[in-house]
Amino acid sequence: MVKFVVTTERRYWWTVKVRVPNADERRANQFEEFSFKVQFEDIGTEEADQILSEVNALPVEQRVTRQHDLLLRVVTNWDQDIVDEEGNAIPFDTPKLRALLDDGRFATGLWRAWGDSQRDEGGRRKN
Repeated sequence: MVKFVVTTERRYWWTVKVRVPNADERRANQFEEFSFKVQFEDIGTEEADQILSEVNALPVEQRVTRQHDLLLRVVTNWDQDIVDEEGNAIPFDTPKLRALLDDGRFATGLWRAWGDSQRDEGGRRKN
């Protein structure tokens, strides 16, 4: 059995899937699925709850600009599968992450991946 190592910082990689409507006319009403990996920093429940509480306490008009504060805190890197239109890898930085979070499908994929990474489903069976 592997020993649990207590660290001051724990980061891990997780696959994110983003579904977007297919741009090809022949594939109307179909989705394309893209996947890439992001690195999350595993923060404590107390810190995550504090961030969410602060955002939820804001007036609605201010909440919109802060709705992704938790993701901005926990996403620390991404792999080479996030590319520009020429296929060049886009290096990670917080301003680029913030800009990509304006894409609702990208943001949904990240929220889903982070949520999945927080649940222990190791003992779950597929039927």
